[in-house]
Amino acid sequence: MLSAALLLLLLQDARVDCVDDGKSLLVTVGGKNVLRYHHAVVEQPDPVFSRSGYLHPIWTPSGKIITNDSPPNHLHHHGIWSAWTSSEFQGRKSNFWESKEKQGKVECVKVEETFSGPVSGGFRARHRFINLNGPDGPKVALEEVWEVRVYPLTDRYVFDLTSTQTAVEHPLVIKEYRYGGIGFRGCADWEGKAGVEYLTSEGKGRVDGHATKASWVLASGKIGGAEASIGFLSHASNFRHPQPLRIHPDEPFFNWAVPQGGDFTIEPGKPYVARYRFVVGDARPTAAQMTALWARYDDEIKAPK
Repeated sequence: MLSAALLLLLLQDARVDCVDDGKSLLVTVGGKNVLRYHHAVVEQPDPVFSRSGYLHPIWTPSGKIITNDSPPNHLHHHGIWSAWTSSEFQGRKSNFWESKEKQGKVECVKVEETFSGPVSGGFRARHRFINLNGPDGPKVALEEVWEVRVYPLTDRYVFDLTSTQTAVEHPLVIKEYRYGGIGFRGCADWEGKAGVEYLTSEGKGRVDGHATKASWVLASGKIGGAEASIGFLSHASNFRHPQPLRIHPDEPFFNWAVPQGGDFTIEPGKPYVARYRFVVGDARPTAAQMTALWARYDDEIKAPK
């Protein structure tokens, strides 16, 4: 539930609309693009990398695109997406992240709801994680529901993503690994060791931040010669909070890498819920501002409904 102060601020700003064009949902604030969600399969030159159920592009308030989709050096990266890398399903390796392994894939099943209005706009969509290497053919391992909620702020764009995953019939064992979960792939302008800077809630940067833990992470760099940033906030209710980080040393890739903490299991009847907030802007927030944004996010989720 939103705090009274934030709700008042939102009501003074612009409306959020979510429009379906038959293949994707476009969410706008005051008529300006914020994000697009693909519920239909986006075809890639190599069909093994075609996929649905992800966010791209993500725009800044000035219209710069901060994400990338299927870049040449990592064709399986798709804007903001969800997948597990090293897992076991019925005793078999099942890699939903690296499509070329052909062990698993993630797809959108349907859009369950879209909503628009003066306080928030967005959607609920259902995904499924499909194991591909079983003796009887493809089998659904997990069902996932994404709820994405965009708020009507115009100086920066703020949206929440809640992922709820449920094992369908058999447990899915997530194995210890350096990445897997909710991933982000930054734009081409951010490629290279100096293309993007990172700052974590614990004061770590790109070089020393990988495999540490944090409540929030900020990525910032120039796009088309002008500053842009995206903040990643992990809610305190998340499993293994503060969560481990995967920060790539020379590519604009970031991941809340929960599997770094060791094996865990998603079991039938026991949903795995992960809550994240994203703050997208054309300026670089300070560490104090990021800390305040995270504290507000934590308070909103804790507030009674």
